[in-house]
Amino acid sequence: MLRASGREGRHEDAALSGGGARVTGDRTTTQDLVLGTFINRSTFRYVRDYPHPRERVWEAITKPQHWDAWFMPRSRVDARVGGRFHFTFGREFADPWSWSGAIAEFAAPEVVDYTFDKGGGMRFELEAIAGGTRLYLTHTMPRGFVWADGEEGQPGGDEPGGADAPWRPGGMAGFLIALINLDSYLASTPRQSRAELRALYDDKRSEIPGADWSTLTQTYRRHIAHTIPGGVVEKGDSSQS
Repeated sequence: MLRASGREGRHEDAALSGGGARVTGDRTTTQDLVLGTFINRSTFRYVRDYPHPRERVWEAITKPQHWDAWFMPRSRVDARVGGRFHFTFGREFADPWSWSGAIAEFAAPEVVDYTFDKGGGMRFELEAIAGGTRLYLTHTMPRGFVWADGEEGQPGGDEPGGADAPWRPGGMAGFLIALINLDSYLASTPRQSRAELRALYDDKRSEIPGADWSTLTQTYRRHIAHTIPGGVVEKGDSSQS
C-alpha cells in the first residue's frame, strides 16, 4: 500500500485511473501520449506504467547517476528524509534555473517527495502491478511560484492557465518526454553512452506521432487552457484561490 500524503491530490481518486487526457481519440490502447490530469490549479499528475520491477524504477528516480541519464543532467541527491537535492537541467549547480530543496518523505521503494525550496515539488509514488510498476508523478506549482528570469517570451514559456497558474506548456512537454525516455532507459544496458541513450530516446519518440517537443508544447498549451480547474484567470482577477 502506498502511504498517505499531506499534499493534495492523492492518486486514489478513481477518476484518474485512466491517467488523464489523450492527444487523439484513437490512441486508446497506448499510454504514450497520455497528458496527465490537473488535481487543482496548483497540482498536476502524470501516471505511467513500466514493464520493469519496482526496485529498478526506484533506483532511476532516486539516484543521481540515473537522473542524469533520463531526466535532469547534473543532479545531486542525498537519498534520505531531509536530504538535499539539486536538479540543474544541465546548468551549473549555482545557476538560478536550478531546482533545489529537501526530501520530505522517503520510503523505499514506494515514495520519494522532492520539496523545492521556493515552493511546490515533485512526489513520486510507485505501485507494483502485474507485469511491472505504475508510477505516479505529482507535480505541485503553488500560486505565486516565481520562475527564474529569462523564459518569458521563449517558446513554451507562456502561462495559458492565467495569472495565478504558473504552468508552462514547454516545461510540461519536457516532463512527459522525460517519462517516455524513462521507459527506454529502464530497458537499456548499463554501459550505453549518453550519446547512445539519446539516440535510443529519439528513436522511441519518433515512433509516437506528436511526441516531439514542439508539437507537445502546443498540445499542452491547449490542455492547460481547457482543463485547468476554475478556468483561465485574467490578470487582475483575484477571485480564484
